[in-house]
Amino acid sequence: MSWNDCDPSGRIRFQAVFDWFVDAEVALLEELGVGTAFGTMPRVAADAQWTKGIWFGDTVEIAVEVVEVGRSSVRYRFTIDNHGEQAVSGAVTCVNVADGHSAALPANVRAALEASR
Repeated sequence: MSWNDCDPSGRIRFQAVFDWFVDAEVALLEELGVGTAFGTMPRVAADAQWTKGIWFGDTVEIAVEVVEVGRSSVRYRFTIDNHGEQAVSGAVTCVNVADGHSAALPANVRAALEASR
């Protein structure tokens, strides 16, 4: 973990896990062949629970999975492990937007997301 992800005491900043999630989400979408969908699916809900500390210099691993695909939305679950133990778990919901309003997921995006479940 870099210093930019820490508060002055060397502990993780609350927001950092969501920044890491975004990087992992983009990687997942690109792996699924629908990387451009990221730009049309803003986050509408996010939560995280900490069970272990994360400190400056720790090496962490993040895993992201699709847990629900709706008409216009996708819900992800993520976990962050620190030294092989789960330190954070959370969920993020994104909604597809077109012309400033929620819109059905494009067929190729829906198929890719559903296939990854």
